[in-house]
Amino acid sequence: MQKAVKAVAAYPESEAVAKIKALAIPTLLVAGEVDQTGHSAGMKRVADMIKGAEFGIVPGSGHYPWAENPTDFNKIFFGFLDKHV
Repeated sequence: MQKAVKAVAAYPESEAVAKIKALAIPTLLVAGEVDQTGHSAGMKRVADMIKGAEFGIVPGSGHYPWAENPTDFNKIFFGFLDKHV
């Protein structure tokens, strides 16, 4: 696990941002409202970098919104699929 964290930390941010901004496919980012790992504000910033990306917050959930609040997660997820598939 430590090696994976070090690899992510060492990845040049400018390269990551360039690759994120270059995405040209339907994209959905979903955050748990109280996630302390993938903070919703950070996820929203990433979503804003992707043209046309959608962003959803699952109320009352942490890092595993699909398990913690599947009803609200599924509304966001399947709503996205209904639009794009």
